[in-house]
Amino acid sequence: MRLAALLTMAAMGVMARAGEPAAGSTPSPTATLVITVTGARSDRGTIVIAVFTQRDGWPRLGRAQRAVTVPATAPARVIVEGLAPGECAVSAFHDEDGDGKLGMRWFPLPHPAERTGASSGATGRLGPPSFEAARLACPAGETLVPIALAD
Repeated sequence: MRLAALLTMAAMGVMARAGEPAAGSTPSPTATLVITVTGARSDRGTIVIAVFTQRDGWPRLGRAQRAVTVPATAPARVIVEGLAPGECAVSAFHDEDGDGKLGMRWFPLPHPAERTGASSGATGRLGPPSFEAARLACPAGETLVPIALAD
């Protein structure tokens, strides 16, 4: 089953898991993120969630380790499995117009037109939060990641 389908099913409350390891093999420990996004303005459009396991590329959606788009339901819940344990950061935005991009306003200063959020409650001044501000420990096992979207 493809990861996007698996994550979408998880977001809709349908739980699915990848295949079991072969008999006699010892699986490497992996990290699982249970991401809950709240604060969408409406149920129009989608919630776009991106997981980064390194600073390089943060917060550009195309550079994410994993990215998923789910319906803008309240709250949106996504399970991302199979990450290497370590550090990570998660960003999210409410793509109300459904164009797959973060809408921007340009006056008086550039700022998002759609609600955004990041792990660890990170916010930025005159731009997105830093990877360091959004960073969180992702040990083997399950980690709960709440994200509150805001203007």
